[in-house]
Amino acid sequence: MDRRQSCTTASKRQLGWLWRSVLAGSWRLATFRVLPIVAALLVVLSATSWLLPSPADAVVVGTYPATPKSWKVYGKAVQLGASLVTNFTDFRFNDELLPQSSDTVKVANKLPEDAVIVGAWLYWGGSALQSGLDDTATFQLADGFSTAVSADTCDVRTDPTPPQQGTTGTHFLCRKDVTALVGAHPGTATWNGTYTLGGVQARVANIQIGPGGQVTCAQGDLGCQGRHASWSLVLVYESKFTETTLRDIFLYDGFVLLDEKANSLGQISFGIQDFLVGDPPDAQLSFYAMEGDKNLGNPPQDPPGGPDSPACQTCFDFVQFNGTKLTGGAGNSQENNIMNSTPEPGVDLDTFDVSALLQTGQTTATFVVSSGNGSLADNDNQVNAAGSGELFLYAYTLLQINRKSPNFKNPGTKYSVNATEAVAGEVLTYTVDLFNNGPLDAESSILQLDQFPPPGTEYV
Repeated sequence: MDRRQSCTTASKRQLGWLWRSVLAGSWRLATFRVLPIVAALLVVLSATSWLLPSPADAVVVGTYPATPKSWKVYGKAVQLGASLVTNFTDFRFNDELLPQSSDTVKVANKLPEDAVIVGAWLYWGGSALQSGLDDTATFQLADGFSTAVSADTCDVRTDPTPPQQGTTGTHFLCRKDVTALVGAHPGTATWNGTYTLGGVQARVANIQIGPGGQVTCAQGDLGCQGRHASWSLVLVYESKFTETTLRDIFLYDGFVLLDEKANSLGQISFGIQDFLVGDPPDAQLSFYAMEGDKNLGNPPQDPPGGPDSPACQTCFDFVQFNGTKLTGGAGNSQENNIMNSTPEPGVDLDTFDVSALLQTGQTTATFVVSSGNGSLADNDNQVNAAGSGELFLYAYTLLQINRKSPNFKNPGTKYSVNATEAVAGEVLTYTVDLFNNGPLDAESSILQLDQFPPPGTEYV
């Protein structure tokens, strides 16, 4: 949503990855009588982040981000989610709350059959009712199991704009760790399937239809265009066999309201570290944001402009990774209109390929989320009258990067036994072959074997 003056509505706001083979890359352990095996295993450390302060005078309600959740896995992260509002009357006004909505794991993001869920976080939020936020919801999983969920925590952010200037009111975001719940309910195709969230109470647009069918906000609710409700689910998985690339996955959590104004920025920036980019780089960045307008600034904004009207040329909002504004993917062709209700009304669930913005061996990155163009120098009266930055709510940032590391997940790594049959008391000898085809050596590490010694045997 942006701030603009209108002849019909006095100040209406339009919300918006060490392994080393010891001998030439491959080695064989000494023969033993089912003795403890000493070799190497990658030691995984938790990731941390470094933060850059946001501008002191920024219109930023809330802080961002909290300490990130992080994983190093032979696996990936998958983002799901959907809107909980619709706009049957006019595409600019989300005037109907949906009882529930669903999203399905896409073919491109399909989890392998040997996937194991190591992290799952459920988010929901929207415009709060006057009675307060809704910290409960109904969650249906891939196997069809449905259950009521209560949030672990919720955040509330209030638009500081005065009511007479079109405040969008109060907004909320709730979150719940559903790792165990999701892990217990795979569907017929593991965790590939449809997830549904419903039962969330949120405020929708209060509209009025005037002569000639013109739709506007009702009197006393000039910020009605800033109504929204939505949900998102992040799944993080690892696999024993299918995935052979080690990845760093970061989930930055928080909730901020951003809005550039005439004399202040609406922007957050932060840094990410403790990763090591692989060769070649392979990285994806996703985020969850609320209340972005698809065609902000349709000229004029207040009368119906139609969904194909051109976007406002001054009502910027953008995301920037390592100094480059991100574009690409369905609905994100304009770098200054990223918060644009993609894929559905009032919610942005966007993913960008940022591989080209990283170099092999790189260990840090920067990320900026901005309402407006990030500069106050051009905020003259003419621009301000047309609208400077778009107001939107920003929730999580999800980043996954392939890690430069040793790699023993290949056909050359195996263990064998000297007999196919044995009687009680007989000694079996196991041999372990390790082959590192990764770009780094494996040093000072430990080998761990799953389910060893095998059932029916013991160390002697």
